Amino acid sequence: MRHVFASLAIVVSTAAQAETSFYCTLTAESRFGWIPENLGMRYDETTNTATVFDNAIKTYVGKPIAADLKRRDAKSLQLDWTVDGIELSNANRKVSADYSVNFWPDTGRVTMQVYLKGFDMLPPKGSGTCKQMAWRDR
Repeated sequence: MRHVFASLAIVVSTAAQAETSFYCTLTAESRFGWIPENLGMRYDETTNTATVFDNAIKTYVGKPIAADLKRRDAKSLQLDWTVDGIELSNANRKVSADYSVNFWPDTGRVTMQVYLKGFDMLPPKGSGTCKQMAWRDR
């Protein structure tokens, strides 16, 4: 997984100075999977935009994707996105997954939940920490 984020090297253009980028390491809190070990995310609160990248996005989309960004309170943000067409290893079907991340920039704390469309189950959860970094699309 580390090689997935090797491309997120330290390069920031002048136009992207308002963007803040983070590399996160997560640990799944359930045995169901779905929580990535690593997550790259960047956001710009002045334009209310966000972009995310993890192994599922790399596999099923091929490039970073947009995420919905909203401020939860004075100390935390929420990023939401969907990945469609994820192949299930134990079934002959594809699913869509809605990802939701809560992030506390001052501490680097992050939590994630994944809601699998069409499944009546508790969402897989994970948590971890993020470090600020520069971002380069690959």
